[in-house]
Amino acid sequence: MAIGKEDLPGFVERLMLDYEVVAPVPKGSRYAYGKVEKFSDMALGYDTTLLPPKKYLLPRREELFRYSLDGGITITPKVDKTRRVIFGMHSCDINAVWLLDDVLAEGIPDGPYIARRANTFIVGLDCEEPCWERSFCGSMKSNRPGGGYDLYLVDLGSLYVVLTGARKASELVALGKFFPANYSISDAFYEKWRAKESVFPDRVGYDTGRLPAFLADAYESVVWDALEERCFDCGACTVVCPSCYCFDVVDEPDLDMKGGVRYRKWDGCQMKAFASVAGGGNFRGKRSDRLRHRMMRKGRYFKEKFGRFACVGCGRCGKACLAEIDILDVFRQLR
Repeated sequence: MAIGKEDLPGFVERLMLDYEVVAPVPKGSRYAYGKVEKFSDMALGYDTTLLPPKKYLLPRREELFRYSLDGGITITPKVDKTRRVIFGMHSCDINAVWLLDDVLAEGIPDGPYIARRANTFIVGLDCEEPCWERSFCGSMKSNRPGGGYDLYLVDLGSLYVVLTGARKASELVALGKFFPANYSISDAFYEKWRAKESVFPDRVGYDTGRLPAFLADAYESVVWDALEERCFDCGACTVVCPSCYCFDVVDEPDLDMKGGVRYRKWDGCQMKAFASVAGGGNFRGKRSDRLRHRMMRKGRYFKEKFGRFACVGCGRCGKACLAEIDILDVFRQLR
């Protein structure tokens, strides 16, 4: 399937009639996801965004319910019913959302995430080249989307080839001037698709299929102690990561003490209080333990459990780190 570039603005503006549309927009010299009112608001030539688009699926602060203690206990859940399209998402972020879909549906499903995800459509945009010199999505096999998207646009000059993902993609297709791709379009697409191997170099320097084993062997490595000397404990890496999902739950009473609100907010395993328990204990009290835990989750634990890395190689954490601790360098050192 394909759509002409001249028809894309009309498709987006048709989406805006039925959905809230968010997309990358300029933010100073960088980019951020924000609500757009017209097609020209979008910055589809962006490199990467300050925060990942997961903020629309896992808000930084999310009210879960209000409670009332007046004449008993009454709980009123807060349900976000916004129908939203996230437009222009790169494949690294799509792969991160795909992982969150599996993780947060496992066991007891995360109700607020599942409800918001059901009302969220993802329209991806293929990357022409790595977003910056320290991104390594090619090494993590996330420079192509595996799942998690509804539509995915690949630029072929005068038109976009459109890949369809989830079954609800048909709801979006009905709103645009899409047409079947002929043989010449398909051949051009597959040629470009194959060429991505050379455009996105391996920056880790070895087959990342070996990464879980390297991490297992390095559990007691002095690498973690060396990183501890540099880490400031600020948690910036977890804030900008597209696949981190840890949160804290807070009950905030009203001033009259007759009710209140329960909400959750972003938290992270790099913060010292994250692993503190009753009685003053902390099972990851050292920075080296917390750094090791983060690297293990990104490069080993999720790969072993879900078959996919929790690190998608976007490079945001290395760019945000005040101490210039880069997960790419750590993966290289492990060998």
